[in-house]
Amino acid sequence: MKLTVLNCCNLLFFFLFVSSIAAQPVDYTMYRFPEIKYRSLQFNGTLNGSTYSAFDNENNRLTNNFNIQYLVYLNQQLRQRITSHSVSNNGSYERNNIKISSYANLSDHYRRYRSHSLFHEFGYTGTASHIYNKLNATTYYSAYFAPALKTGKGRIDVTSSVAQAEFLLDDLNKNGLLTGTIDQQKIFGLAEFMDRFDYTRILDSRVYRVEYIKKTAQWIQDNIGLSNDSEIELSSIVMDNIMYASTGLRSSGKRWSIGIEPKISHVNYYKLDNSYIQYGGDLLWEYARHRPLNRFLQSSFFLYGGISYYKSKSKNIIYSFFRTGFSPMAGVEYSLTYNPNSRTLINARGQLTSQYRINSDNKFNDDRETFILSPKLLLSCNYFINYHMSLNFNAGLRYHHLLIDKNKPNPMQDYIPDNYDPASGYINARNFIMYNGPTYLTGALPVVGAGKLAGYFQIGLLYNIF
Repeated sequence: MKLTVLNCCNLLFFFLFVSSIAAQPVDYTMYRFPEIKYRSLQFNGTLNGSTYSAFDNENNRLTNNFNIQYLVYLNQQLRQRITSHSVSNNGSYERNNIKISSYANLSDHYRRYRSHSLFHEFGYTGTASHIYNKLNATTYYSAYFAPALKTGKGRIDVTSSVAQAEFLLDDLNKNGLLTGTIDQQKIFGLAEFMDRFDYTRILDSRVYRVEYIKKTAQWIQDNIGLSNDSEIELSSIVMDNIMYASTGLRSSGKRWSIGIEPKISHVNYYKLDNSYIQYGGDLLWEYARHRPLNRFLQSSFFLYGGISYYKSKSKNIIYSFFRTGFSPMAGVEYSLTYNPNSRTLINARGQLTSQYRINSDNKFNDDRETFILSPKLLLSCNYFINYHMSLNFNAGLRYHHLLIDKNKPNPMQDYIPDNYDPASGYINARNFIMYNGPTYLTGALPVVGAGKLAGYFQIGLLYNIF
């Protein structure tokens, strides 16, 4: 078994080495994402009505579902901004019952560069929800808001289109459709054109795809040169790369920042007379470095450390419960992405997060100390075998170690984060203190240390018969 695993690792590193040697000498770190200013306002809505009658029962129902979303994407030399605001409503109206669910999500992050690399950043995230059920006489409110203020240095540019452009030109060249030569400047020029067209608004998606294919082929013709022997083959290759190529998220650069993020959340159940409020904030330092090795390999490194402080109050018809928490935390992640071709993607990630938490409350009149250490390994593969068959594989392993102060009673009152799913995405330091409910430890005896191992795997084979 050990020999088999070792052979698989050696084979993987051999493929990575060959890809690194065979890669064209294109320096991805020299590419700069073009200046983009994009805004959109989208609305989706449906209204449905139904009626039925059976024996003495008759019921009429009216349902609605609408969503409105406002998006802003800005990338300039001195300014960057990503904004996403959305409001949605779902309703169901019947003779004996009314159900209404409303949601609002706010997100805005604005970065202003004072020089080539120094920046200040302001942003906020927020959510609000309201759920009403007339039959159960239940009303539920919840809200969360977290502004953030940061300062830092560095810039990270998205380079996904560079890899896509390089794969496209390579396919055209292998089929003898290019009459000119390929160099770094032309690859960057095609990537910039594709990045700009991604933010071109055409309401009809079919027209958008046709225009994208036509204009991409025209750009290649004007800047590199194309053979007129087979326009059908040209259109097929361009369409295949634009619609089906998958290079993952490619990026280049490094950036660090330090800042504060105050937070407040509130939940209220009116029928049960339960309410919960929590407020506090984080002082956080972050460092990220994204390095594209070539069109086949991409590495990413992320490191963070910080301190969180919060207070919370829970209230119901029996008692009120107050808690104060203080928590230093740190985490690190490394990711490696391998693209042997434009439709095969392999990503391996390793993460390690740690947290030391000190809680005090009025219910038990004590201070409790908890240490959490959680390593995680993730592997995802989307392997293109041929045009009829592809293989998908995902696997993850996570160990959650929880160490509680043995001198304090009632260790079951300490909790671990809810975001425990090993299949979850990249680590986020903000997930640990605010906004996550408790998962209580089981058992009746005092617990000194507890570990929890979770793993998963998923494999799928897609085969198109015709």
